[in-house]
Amino acid sequence: MKKRALHILFIALLAADCTFGQTLKVVTMNIWTGLDYIGYRRIGEYEPQAIRDQRSRMLIKELKSNLADVIALQEVNPVQSLGPAIADELGYDCIYERANAGLKIGRIGFPTNLNEGLVILARKSLRLEFVDVWDLSDGFGLFGNAASLHWTERRLGLVGRIRIGTAEVYVVNVHISSVVPDDSSARYVARHIASSRTQDEQEIRQIVQELFSDADSRMRSVELMLRQLNGPYADKPCIVLGDFNAGSSQPEIRRLRTGSNLLDASEIAGIGSSLTWDPERNTNIRYSVQPVDASGDSLTPAGLLSAWYDGRPRTIDHIFLNRSWKVSDVEGAHIVLDKPENGLFASDHYGVLAALNVSNVVKSAVTNPDEVPESAEKELEGLPILSYDTDTGLGYGVKGFLLNYLGAEESFDVIAFNSSKGERWYRMVFSVPDLELRQGKVYPLSFDLTVDYDKYLKNNFYGVGNQSHEADRETYSKEPVEILGVLSRGFTREFVAQLGLKYRTVRNFGYEQSSLFARSLSSINKGTSSALTMTGSMRYDSRDSFVNPSKGQVAEVALETGGSWLMGDYSLTSTTLALQTYHVLFYPKTVFAAKLWGQAVGGNNLPIHVLATAGGNRTLRGFPQDRFLDKAAMGANAEIRFPIYWRLGGLLGIDAARVFSSPASITLADWVYNPVVGLRFYMDTFVVRADIGFGSEATGFYLNFGQLF
Repeated sequence: MKKRALHILFIALLAADCTFGQTLKVVTMNIWTGLDYIGYRRIGEYEPQAIRDQRSRMLIKELKSNLADVIALQEVNPVQSLGPAIADELGYDCIYERANAGLKIGRIGFPTNLNEGLVILARKSLRLEFVDVWDLSDGFGLFGNAASLHWTERRLGLVGRIRIGTAEVYVVNVHISSVVPDDSSARYVARHIASSRTQDEQEIRQIVQELFSDADSRMRSVELMLRQLNGPYADKPCIVLGDFNAGSSQPEIRRLRTGSNLLDASEIAGIGSSLTWDPERNTNIRYSVQPVDASGDSLTPAGLLSAWYDGRPRTIDHIFLNRSWKVSDVEGAHIVLDKPENGLFASDHYGVLAALNVSNVVKSAVTNPDEVPESAEKELEGLPILSYDTDTGLGYGVKGFLLNYLGAEESFDVIAFNSSKGERWYRMVFSVPDLELRQGKVYPLSFDLTVDYDKYLKNNFYGVGNQSHEADRETYSKEPVEILGVLSRGFTREFVAQLGLKYRTVRNFGYEQSSLFARSLSSINKGTSSALTMTGSMRYDSRDSFVNPSKGQVAEVALETGGSWLMGDYSLTSTTLALQTYHVLFYPKTVFAAKLWGQAVGGNNLPIHVLATAGGNRTLRGFPQDRFLDKAAMGANAEIRFPIYWRLGGLLGIDAARVFSSPASITLADWVYNPVVGLRFYMDTFVVRADIGFGSEATGFYLNFGQLF
């Protein structure tokens, strides 16, 4: 008994050591590319590769000696290889994002030696994860690890997430532009530079004005940061650190601190006046203050003004804490990498290290971040519907979404829709917890109830099989009612299992007795058929969102079965397989999404509505609904989803599919396909989808809700 008590005490002390009272050491460091950022085919280099390698070794050595837990690096070049190499040397996890690369697909393009970006490293025990990228830049430009297209400097914030006990802490690595402030001293120097070029007073004023045209770009970056810090990240513990290229007394930093109640770790620790940009001691800065570039050519007026400004000592690297932290959480801070080795400094910046006590942050994490939150805010969204659809004609209706109005993290999703071609669609989905709230979470049990009523006065039928002809098109009336109840469990953040019951009844009417529809199908289609079936599925799902995913993968297998033994008019066994993947190609956030799916149907006396299908707004958008029917189907969809303005986004895609008489006859030959263009309108809780598919037989236009997949 005594031994058991000691064992429990040891476990408790170990858990306490892993969470409460722990000190987290964080470092920010601009490691300097050694480039002059001038050139198109290749950027000018101030130093040979051997010196850059030596500086990298100094950096790694110092980081190892300081035993930092989290490290934020800026100006990492090439970021795709140097970032992971540093992580391997330290034995840390690593995330990175390329910011400045010019014109590139992957690493191929120009300038050939520019692939600069941000890196976050963390001890493996902190389980570092990529979360997001904040675009803090002005003007047009695409940037990212997969592709780059820009002519002006891109600035961003790389967001990662670490875990300390039950707490999630967000780490935001920031690098914003270095611009000369528009003050009296800078104006005096700018006028002197302009006067050396011309004696015309009007030209002098014009040159001076142009030199300060971007003086407020840093403030614009700060405002973009504040939108995030006061929006999605307002209630999340955040460490915001990096190269801000502005001192604590400058307007941008004052605005950032007051606008989001940020704490300055250096100021709290009493080192707020310590320099991180030190032209008097740091010999690497000599390149930044000379009047020529790396090739020895004279600088432009803007370059000369920047060289003058770089001769002024400043504290421009900071570690900030948001409102989730307290002043007492800062245990200390000091400057690192500020001493030369054999006369060489590791960078043109010095680094900053802060020691943070995380006990308060961990204590405030009252729920496990892996579990469904218990404090979702109430939300109500509605949207009137006025649309045209190839299959349904002119439509009108309303969609409503209610979240957490019962205080159980539940949601009600309701649609009421009528159309000129006789469709009547009424649908209600009740979920507890809400599907988006439980995405990527562990939960013991959830329940979804779907009640769906449709009535199609002109439903299409072309025959069964892949060789059905467009000329054989017939219409009949179809009236389905479906009630589906599903219990789910999230065993892990990625693994979900579901089990449910589905009641489905379909009435077919309004067809000629001599029609293809009446002659080619069993008698069960000539009236009303009903069935109660069991459904089940297993799913690996690492998507970052259920409503609008941008990264992650899905692998799912689903089964539906029923028969006379379960009060059915027919026996059915249906198996569906699906693979989905999502990747951010570049920013502004442009997502590549792809899906591969297949379905096989078996049973006796099967009605038409349970057959595998291809065509319509869920599969082949360039073909009418249920254009192809048979006992097996396989298809693929690929989309590129990109932002346009505000909540409006665009889409380019392609669909391909084919049906088969049996799973054994599946082949990759003779698939039909169609390109797709589309628009998306992103509400807070759902997505409005409008697609045009260009098929070989027709052009399909569809308005619906939710992404295709």
